[in-house]
Amino acid sequence: MGDSHKAGNAGQPATPRDGADIELQALLASCIAWLDSLYDEGTITVPGVTAPAPLDRIVAWGEWLGLLKRSFALHMYVPLLSEQAVWEAAGANLALAHVQRRGIFKDTYGGADPRADYQFRPNQFVAMAIYPELFNPVHAAIALQQGLEHLAGPLGVRTLDPADPAYRGDYDNGNDGTDKTVAHGWNYHQGPEWLWLAGHLYRALLHFGTLRPDASEWSAMGLVPSPEALELSALPGDTQADRLKHTLQVINSRLLPARVHINSSSWAGLPELTNRNGSKCNGSCPTQAWSAATLLELEHDMFKMRESVLNRSLTMEMRAACRINDE
Repeated sequence: MGDSHKAGNAGQPATPRDGADIELQALLASCIAWLDSLYDEGTITVPGVTAPAPLDRIVAWGEWLGLLKRSFALHMYVPLLSEQAVWEAAGANLALAHVQRRGIFKDTYGGADPRADYQFRPNQFVAMAIYPELFNPVHAAIALQQGLEHLAGPLGVRTLDPADPAYRGDYDNGNDGTDKTVAHGWNYHQGPEWLWLAGHLYRALLHFGTLRPDASEWSAMGLVPSPEALELSALPGDTQADRLKHTLQVINSRLLPARVHINSSSWAGLPELTNRNGSKCNGSCPTQAWSAATLLELEHDMFKMRESVLNRSLTMEMRAACRINDE
């Protein structure tokens, strides 16, 4: 894709993401937390990593994880206007000229193009699903609301905010025109709606939409969410069970187009991606393993949450489904 000499994009990455990618920070945090648990239980004897000068000492796994959490909260979050002064006082260096949306997380940090750092992309929801403990739950809830509003499509998830000037929602690898932004499919990740991202988005929503937001860990770092943020992140329902029921209703309603597509597809599967607003993409694989896989992970998570919060086991769910089918 994007190899058009005529349009001038041959050899040029459309989305280099050459900074610190948000989902890679989550993978790192998950790995560090795992090593810390292995050390605590005596499975491994290495206490941490040896940091070079100026520290020049061993940094324990838990300490490293704490440093990563604070750095992540400070530098990856794009604060609301009501929070900006607190973040700047704590050391955040915000390139305000590039801020398009607030209350989201940066896609990358320290990239060659600072504008790209602030682009609203769904990779943050992949990170939330991988290691939710890295995120202030107040801010995660706000970002998820914006993800549902601006990025979620009928089947997949937009790879770029439609309000972004670089958004190009229709992928056509056969485009042989002179428009650099779309020639030979250069816009593969600039708006087309990928289905594997939906599983991560809704898994993150399941987690943060069920638990009562507790920002005390981040408040102790001096990164206190504003009253506006607390209000925006408020969840419906007085109990965890109420919140879970509401979240499940939201997720299931948004999964309906995928269920309909599977039933009508000759492959009994889900495509790789769609063009804008769920329209068919002729350059997409008609059925893709990871499109189904992340939604299967989501279904598993929903069953586990029903079991732990609502005391409804998988067996009970299957019996209920069988009764519905019999009727």
